[in-house]
Amino acid sequence: MHRMKTRSIITALIIVIGLLVGAAVYPVPKPKAAAQEHQKVSDKGPPKAAVLPVPATPCQPAANVKKDCPKEKAEEIWQKAFSPESWPSWAVVIAGLGAILVGLRTLRIIERQTKATEVAANAALLNAQAVINSDRPWVVIFAVKEFKGFSFRAGNLGKTPAEIISFAAEFRCVENVNELPAIAEYGTETIPVIRLLVPGRKPGQADLELLPSSKFADLVRGCTRTTDRTEYALMPGRKLPIFCFRIKYANPLSRARPDISQHETRMCFYYSPILPDQLAVCGSEEYNRHT
Repeated sequence: MHRMKTRSIITALIIVIGLLVGAAVYPVPKPKAAAQEHQKVSDKGPPKAAVLPVPATPCQPAANVKKDCPKEKAEEIWQKAFSPESWPSWAVVIAGLGAILVGLRTLRIIERQTKATEVAANAALLNAQAVINSDRPWVVIFAVKEFKGFSFRAGNLGKTPAEIISFAAEFRCVENVNELPAIAEYGTETIPVIRLLVPGRKPGQADLELLPSSKFADLVRGCTRTTDRTEYALMPGRKLPIFCFRIKYANPLSRARPDISQHETRMCFYYSPILPDQLAVCGSEEYNRHT
């Protein structure tokens, strides 16, 4: 937008200079007084019979007839352009050129100041965003080892409480983790009874349960068909149980400030009876991300 305004101003100045130059080269003739014309007519007396000119070659004067040659006309134009009577117009042209230079310099200064203002505004915005990020809630999903297997929970490791909007879980039994769909799919959204998740110093403090260990054990048993690691290792076509979770949450301040966006956490794990005491993260970024 600023560049378009600059071009418009420069174009207008060029048009003005062109008009001034045209005025200098072709000065407007002064109108003759009516009295002078009348005097000349009275001095001439009765009109004389017209005399036909003798044909002549181009650019050569015939008897009693004066014709303008293009070369002579061009020389006359240049003489008029630099004659003393055109000097005031040239002075205006020079003054216009000076005004253009001053205007261009001023526009450059304004452009530099505008860029500096934009840089300062962006820096202030980044600083404000950094403050918001440092004071926002950060909800993470983790697994806790228990007697019957694992339970999955969510905790807030940020500095401010998190308002849980909903969470969803998805269980899959596959032969290979690469069988996961490219787009993550989740089950029914669940709204917890207690929606405010206060900050905790570490996972396991003031957290939200997403899947209990008893439910985990039932799903694993139905997928692997055995709990014996040796039998599972020798089983043809054995399958892996996969657990994926998604939590949607917001900063409680977003109720008063709509400009604060909502957040989302996704995590996906797989379990193998060969290594019964640990879980592994699986899936692409679509299944594991924090916003």
